[in-house]
Amino acid sequence: MVNKSNALNRALASITFGLLLSACGQQVDVESSNEQSAASTTQLLPTDGLVLHLESDSGVTDSQNIVTDWEDQSGHDNSLTSIGSPRIEYSALNGQPVIELNNPSSLLVREGGVDLPEDNADRTVTLLVNYSEGEGGFFYGSEICNSAFKTGITADGLATVLGYCEANNVETSENLRVGEWIIQTVVLGDSVLTQYLNGEVVSTTTHNFDTVADRLAIGAPITAPANTRMSIAAAFVWERALSAEELEQSRSYLVDKYLPDSGNTVVSEDSSESTESQDPSPTQDQPIEVLPPVVPNPSPETDGSADTVIESPVAAPAPVVVEQPDSDGADNTPVVADPVPPEAPAPEAPAPEVPAPEAPAPEATTPEQPALPSPSVSLLLTNMLNDAVQLEWSATNADSCVATGSWNVSGLPTAGTEIIQNAEIGDSFQINCQNADGASAISLVTVSQRLVRFTWLEPTDRDQDITHYGVHYGSSQGSYDDLVLVELSNEFIDLSVDPGKVYLTMSVHTANGQKGATGPELQMDIN
Repeated sequence: MVNKSNALNRALASITFGLLLSACGQQVDVESSNEQSAASTTQLLPTDGLVLHLESDSGVTDSQNIVTDWEDQSGHDNSLTSIGSPRIEYSALNGQPVIELNNPSSLLVREGGVDLPEDNADRTVTLLVNYSEGEGGFFYGSEICNSAFKTGITADGLATVLGYCEANNVETSENLRVGEWIIQTVVLGDSVLTQYLNGEVVSTTTHNFDTVADRLAIGAPITAPANTRMSIAAAFVWERALSAEELEQSRSYLVDKYLPDSGNTVVSEDSSESTESQDPSPTQDQPIEVLPPVVPNPSPETDGSADTVIESPVAAPAPVVVEQPDSDGADNTPVVADPVPPEAPAPEAPAPEVPAPEAPAPEATTPEQPALPSPSVSLLLTNMLNDAVQLEWSATNADSCVATGSWNVSGLPTAGTEIIQNAEIGDSFQINCQNADGASAISLVTVSQRLVRFTWLEPTDRDQDITHYGVHYGSSQGSYDDLVLVELSNEFIDLSVDPGKVYLTMSVHTANGQKGATGPELQMDIN
């Protein structure tokens, strides 16, 4: 297992570079730097009342990119373990990693010990997510009506807050399955529930929740199995309603860190001047368009002065005045000769033929690999003395297993045994085994009985015909539901009994099946 974190955000600090600009025929050297103060480039996340802080660049433990644990950075120990095969993809979002839950059975979960706002207490939940398929999101609470608090998406792709049972659900008309990363926020303050998408309010209503923080899950509803495909980079919960300024601060923190090129920004008023209000007249820094001069062309109907302009693009040839001498050598009389037609332009050479492009060769395709067989797993619980239990599991068509519930272990083999000390009645143990395709199988067992040892002393005046002892026990005084025959050589018996009061007595039995008298009744309290 490797605990990885991304530290690329600081790698490019203090890099300077030179630019060469040209303006008005002069060259100007300009030096620029991308080193800026943190106050001007990255907002700080509000930490007052922050009770859950999950980010994909810290606290993630994985084995070959399969996530096993995600540690809460708030100090409230709301850390998660995985079921199925959530994957971490490094450098996936502005150089930051993201966690992908693209196997429908994948989720991140915490059973019990959830330290998040309960009842109708004020709270703020913010997620940086990308929803692909199915319903899902961020859930905590119980399966009792109005006892859950889900921030996520419905099966129809709509933003929603679910309290469990239809009357306690607040669904919007905002589509979240948009194929891109979004910032989803829910604020509950004084029973007013407001939902935001990328900083914009999409729904406001009133509701009194009765949240019970029993379970925390990302990717699946309160009840298993999971049925969502989504990616997540961050999840925050505050035990108060953030102000509008703090909401914008937290949104800016996520945008600066994960989505700098998304356009999910707010333009400041100082930079909102319209270009329409600027002076359109040319300045020394603007290029001036220069038109070619108009050359006058004399008309044959005029005297040929240069003041006449012909609008036709090609003027008719002007007449030519020539002098022709007489045979006697007298002065020439002007004769108007036919104009010389303009020389016809040479014909253009035909354009060379362009060969038709060859059809592209068909792309080579990789034959689709057949799906691996579905895994299966069995988990067996055996009660032991002194409040211990033994767990034995065996999986087929699986590569690795992860234990959750009252038993949290990752990287388990596909078969083995484990002894759990000090197990409580009601403790649940779950094992999840996966194959290379990410398909998984789950088995769950719960402690419901105790193993107790009952001992006795061998009587000194036993009748020789007695061959067995009988041990009678039940949950009602004077009435016994179970009988166990034991050999005379035994001096104790181990019994698995339900919690509560247990009544027990003994009898003797002969070889021909006759039963003798029973002894006094004993009472035990099992818990």
